[in-house]
Amino acid sequence: MFLAKKERKSKHRKTNRILFHFITLLLLISCNTIKIKENERGVLFKRFDGGIDTSKVYLPGKHSTTKWNYFKIYNISSKSGSVDLVENEQKFKIEYTYKPIPEKVNLLEYYIGADYQKYVLEPEIKNMFLELIKKISINEIEVVLLQNLKPILNKKYIDLQSVNLLEIKE
Repeated sequence: MFLAKKERKSKHRKTNRILFHFITLLLLISCNTIKIKENERGVLFKRFDGGIDTSKVYLPGKHSTTKWNYFKIYNISSKSGSVDLVENEQKFKIEYTYKPIPEKVNLLEYYIGADYQKYVLEPEIKNMFLELIKKISINEIEVVLLQNLKPILNKKYIDLQSVNLLEIKE
C-alpha cells in the first residue's frame, strides 16, 4: 500500500512537470518580443481587448506581448517637412521641424494615427499661414506662425519646433 501511494505521487509529479513544461512552451511560442530603440516609443494594440492601449507608452527596451497583439512604434526624433502655398499670385514655401510628444504617442495614435503630418500638421500650417498673411507683414509671419501654432499642435500631441518661410520668386 505504501509503494502504491508513492508511485501515484511520482506519477502526479511527472504529470505536473510535463504539464508545466507544455504550458511554458505554449506561452513562449505565443509571444512576440520587440526591442524599442532609444529614439522610439511604442504603443500596444490589443486586438481582442479594446484596440489601442492609451494607458501606457512603452519606453526603450525589450517588451513582450501575445501573437494577436502588436506594437506600433513611433520615431520621436525631430523631422523636417515643407508645405508649398500660393497666395495672391505669390508662391511660398514653409519649412518646419517637428516631432511627436514622446509621452503622448499613445494618444496621438488613438486620436489621429501615424499620418499625423499629412492630416493635422500640414493643414494647420496652411490654414494659419493663409489667415495670418491677410493680417500681418511677411517679415513678422514666421514668429507669429510658430507662436500661434505651437499651442494648437501641442493639444494634438505634436511639438512644432521651428518654422521657416521662404518666398519663391519667379
